Amino acid sequence: MQPNEEAAPVSQDPMHKGHPVDVTFENYSAEHVNRYTAHMNAIREQCPVAWSDGHWSPKDTGFWLLTSYAKVREAGLNYRLFTTEQGANPMQQDLDVYRMVPLENDPPLHTRIRAVLTPFFVPAALDALDDQIRAIVVELIEQCVAQSPVDLVKKFSIVLPSRVFFELFLGEDPKEIQWIVELTQRLIDDPSTAPEGAPKLLKWCAETLQGRRLAGISDDLIGVIAHAGNEPDFTLTERQRVEILNLLILAGMETTANGISSVIHTFATNPAAREKLADADADRINRVIDEFLRYASPVTSAARTLTDQSDGFGCPMHKGERVILSWTAANHDPAVFKNPEQLDLERNASQHLAFGVGHHKCLGMHLAKREMRLAIEELRKLAVFELVDGTEITYRTGPQQGIVSLPVHFDF
Repeated sequence: MQPNEEAAPVSQDPMHKGHPVDVTFENYSAEHVNRYTAHMNAIREQCPVAWSDGHWSPKDTGFWLLTSYAKVREAGLNYRLFTTEQGANPMQQDLDVYRMVPLENDPPLHTRIRAVLTPFFVPAALDALDDQIRAIVVELIEQCVAQSPVDLVKKFSIVLPSRVFFELFLGEDPKEIQWIVELTQRLIDDPSTAPEGAPKLLKWCAETLQGRRLAGISDDLIGVIAHAGNEPDFTLTERQRVEILNLLILAGMETTANGISSVIHTFATNPAAREKLADADADRINRVIDEFLRYASPVTSAARTLTDQSDGFGCPMHKGERVILSWTAANHDPAVFKNPEQLDLERNASQHLAFGVGHHKCLGMHLAKREMRLAIEELRKLAVFELVDGTEITYRTGPQQGIVSLPVHFDF
């Protein structure tokens, strides 16, 4: 992601829903996607708390756009004022059709659900999976070398998190769930296929949860979800359980894939970066991963809704108004990160907001970083690692900042 100098468009409409219009920004704009960072930088420099007359749902327009690190972090930490209950997607779909549970829940329900899921994603639990994750990484690399030149987005970045999650967390046979991996890849490549593909995945989730209950299995991840929420003070509907499993599948796929693709792009275009990590230990690589995540945040933004009036952000915000938190803009704020448009592998970027912040910080962040670390440890061993000449890097439209294709010459 190479930022450029193009400025953010300023709306010619002086007022929108009672607010002066600062910018016209569309969350899913194909025009902005390939210069997203530069566009956010221009907006932050112009107005770090801006009112946009763009869309936040297929039919609704007008939202606050927060782009400074301080304001994004402050809003992300305050779930009472900035709720996810009305949706967390920058382009919101009908919550009666599908809700991202527990992301689109606030405490105390959010806290209870996270308590059920967290034990599977803490570093201590992941330590036992290192060898198995590495084995999948090595297998995929060998397959890609055999097919070189190969599109590493489709053959590595997306496949790795899919296989890790389905095989190691859900205990599914790779051959039996290949259709799900392909389905999730289609959903990532083309979100317009969701009306056709999403019901199939939801149906699989429902049947798999019921299968665990019928088998009396309650100690693996699916079994825990299947039996959760049957307490007097903690109740879940079956629909909520299905939505929990569905979100775990989808959220962990594209975000991690985008992070891995960013690393691959750097390795394929900057041999010196790969050489710097040739002998790096796990701690050093983890610090570098923080910088990769800061520089090219896999998720660009998230949405919140104001639960009350607030003047604390320098503008009169009203109850019920939509707010977009730009993780990308925050991670490129020069007030926090010196020379933010430079990928600096020596930087301490641990305070980045790529995983969000506060109660809703990404549940799978430790797994994502582990997959990225193990991928780096194996990819750095390759002798040939070059982007195919003439490749133009483009990004998918949407809140996930994902490279569409990375054809690479690849060999030991």
